[in-house]
Amino acid sequence: MRAIGYIRYDSEVGEGTDESTQVQENAINEFADWNGHTIWQMFTDQKTTKERLGLSSLLSYIELQSEQFLVIVNDPCQLSDTLEGSVEAVVKLNNLGSSVTTTIDGLPDPLKVLLRAMSETGDGSGRRQSIRRAMETKALRGEGLGRSPYGYEFDGKGKFVIIHHEAEILRLVFRLYLERKGLRMIARYLNDLGHRTRKGGYWSIVTIRGMLRNRVYIGTYQRFGMRLPANHTPIISSEHYRSVQDLMSSRTPRRRKGVLEKFILSGLAYCKLCGNRMIGATRRQTWKTKNGERKKGSYRYYHCQTRANQSQCQYNTRRAGSLEAEVKQFIYDAKGQTFVEAGIATAEEQSFERSINKRLYLKYLQQAADGWITIGRLQTLLYGTEESLSPWHSFMKKLISSIEVDLDRSLVNLKAGL
Repeated sequence: MRAIGYIRYDSEVGEGTDESTQVQENAINEFADWNGHTIWQMFTDQKTTKERLGLSSLLSYIELQSEQFLVIVNDPCQLSDTLEGSVEAVVKLNNLGSSVTTTIDGLPDPLKVLLRAMSETGDGSGRRQSIRRAMETKALRGEGLGRSPYGYEFDGKGKFVIIHHEAEILRLVFRLYLERKGLRMIARYLNDLGHRTRKGGYWSIVTIRGMLRNRVYIGTYQRFGMRLPANHTPIISSEHYRSVQDLMSSRTPRRRKGVLEKFILSGLAYCKLCGNRMIGATRRQTWKTKNGERKKGSYRYYHCQTRANQSQCQYNTRRAGSLEAEVKQFIYDAKGQTFVEAGIATAEEQSFERSINKRLYLKYLQQAADGWITIGRLQTLLYGTEESLSPWHSFMKKLISSIEVDLDRSLVNLKAGL
């Protein structure tokens, strides 16, 4: 694979030391040769200079080439003066279609290296690292951790044991999907038969989709970025599993990446008919007029989550524009224009100062390092969350306790004392 090396060296140290240019270049070249990569360019920055001209040139080079590269670094911490900045650099390179690897023996994933560095800077890091390594050792032996997946339980040694009545429901789900039944139809069918989830709840589209995607049912165990095939007795045959994946891929429409829609009533609106949350959705349609002209339309609306996922409620839906305008007008009438404008201004100022909680940051970074989420998803979670919200959303969360939405009207409940 085409590779690019990046080095941040210390010009004040002698040749032959670990931070010298020569030693670092040799390490990258040896790594590339050993793994069959070809070094196309080598970019460098001095450790004593604040400007990262070498890193900027590397990013520009990849962007101009419009090709995928493997960026090799000896230590991903060299990508920035801060660990958070290094994570951002890895994400930025991923956006350009390139991946990053390290020359560290046994730790090629830069996110795992950065996560370990972050964990070691906090209090109690030694205990956390010991627990983490013990869990990794158990996972490597194929022993289950945490809550067992539906259809299995863990015995005293952490081994997967089939729960037969749950396994029968699993096989039914796979069979129904191969019979071209949709996710919503399968969820409704299970609910109508009286089957419930392990927690006693209704089956939903999200739960059914997760089961159909889970490789644990063909005997493969995945944890901490490791994949162990033939780890335990499968419930579903590999042939049926592959057929389901092919069918799901054929049914999934190819969507363009668009601007994240802002639903300012998210988390506040509830269906008056069943009490469940109302969720925002966007529907895009294309049609032809009588004279053959092709037209496009985009519709934003809120609809009942129970109806969407479990088919247990009437189709309670409201256009987003009209419902949001109705709630805004209620707030203006109840609190006055001066109060509202001051509240919106404060929310806008706070949106620039707000930063993601460190515990949440480490959680998302851990998920990416373990392979549970993609780097693209990591970018959205770390950097896209606050930008996607309107100041109206923050303002309303402080002011409103809930909004009960009926088919044609809404009841706004303000928080006590406001």
